[in-house]
Amino acid sequence: MIQRRILVLLFVLLWGWLEVTQPLYAQTTEDKMKAVFLYSFTKYVDWSHSDDQIVIGVYGNNTVLNILQKDMKGKKVQGKDVVAKSITTPSEVQSCQVVYLPKSNSSQLSEVVSTSAKQGILVVTEENLAAQGAGISFTKQSSKLGFVLNKKVLEANQLKVMTALYNMGKVL
Repeated sequence: MIQRRILVLLFVLLWGWLEVTQPLYAQTTEDKMKAVFLYSFTKYVDWSHSDDQIVIGVYGNNTVLNILQKDMKGKKVQGKDVVAKSITTPSEVQSCQVVYLPKSNSSQLSEVVSTSAKQGILVVTEENLAAQGAGISFTKQSSKLGFVLNKKVLEANQLKVMTALYNMGKVL
């Protein structure tokens, strides 16, 4: 009888642990994919106008930033070092080539867009924000991560985007 209660208790504890950790694992996996996408986007834009490095600014301090900083050490794109840093104000956007605005900071989109306009800065956001002025927005369909490109915004921001990137995503 006691063994059965112990087994039931262990089962309940294990089940509860799985219920808690599974969503955390899923979010970590999604953040990892976003970091991979952000790095990959740098390969499909002409950065000849930038100095010796390509800076990916992540608004706020979140998991995507930590992944980028860890995984991009020593990486180069078009002969330039790729660096990730945290940004906390719209004025810091001007020191970046790519800016990622997570959902938690989406209220800053209009300020970030106006600060980055015609500066050659790629603004990447969460779902449905490409239509509101971002160059690229992540999308999620049946748990598959993808992206939407706003061609008008990219061209207005004087970004030379390779055709291959347009072919990989959905274009507005």
